[in-house]
Amino acid sequence: MSGKILGHISDSASPDLNLLLDNIDIVRNGLIVHYDMMNMDSYDRVGAVVNDMTGLGHIGSLGSGGYSFSSDGGISFDGITGKLIYNFNIPTAMTHIIFAKSNQVTWNEYATLGANRGANGFSIHPWIGTTDVSFGVMGNDGISQPFVTVTPSVSITTPHLYGITTDGISNSFAYIDTTEYTMSTVPAFVRDATSINVDNHIANDDVPYDTSRFGDITVYVHLFYNRQLSKAEMIQNYNAIKTYAW
Repeated sequence: MSGKILGHISDSASPDLNLLLDNIDIVRNGLIVHYDMMNMDSYDRVGAVVNDMTGLGHIGSLGSGGYSFSSDGGISFDGITGKLIYNFNIPTAMTHIIFAKSNQVTWNEYATLGANRGANGFSIHPWIGTTDVSFGVMGNDGISQPFVTVTPSVSITTPHLYGITTDGISNSFAYIDTTEYTMSTVPAFVRDATSINVDNHIANDDVPYDTSRFGDITVYVHLFYNRQLSKAEMIQNYNAIKTYAW
């Protein structure tokens, strides 16, 4: 990690990890969840809580052990019991972004880069034993409709942006770093209501599939928006976090 970042300093972290910056140039419009594992205002290095830096109160719970703060500024999950879950309202139009890496050369488990399997849900779904990732969003019936599967051209053992966006009508896209992939669209696809008080699972799959699925991954930053970000905005986020976090 570079020592070039300037910001407030905490006495309790190592010198490199002390260099924090609250106001990196991420897109703020529509941002409803913001976790930054390297910022001690978001994660204190040892606790079981991840604070939402938007101020909207979407507090994440690190459950059942199985996690630790990594030397490169993320939360490393062990693929056995480690998980991060928070409760929120899923909007019709949305953007889910996670900056993460696999701790193994192939993914150890399915659906661990963000998952809510219910009505108006979504999933960023690694495939066990491969480097492939599927991206899907659900209609109001809880069935995954637009989706795409990508074989990344980059190493999954280094941090990358994995993102999914939808306008809730007919336009849905997936991202790995700055590359955009169009998701297939089904004419009957409808996201016409906000799902209230549901959980987003990170490093852990969601019901009705298998919540015993745990990802051996490291997560650095997570962003969730109540609108579909443009490609230019996704690139802005990638460049901001890439420069800041590693």
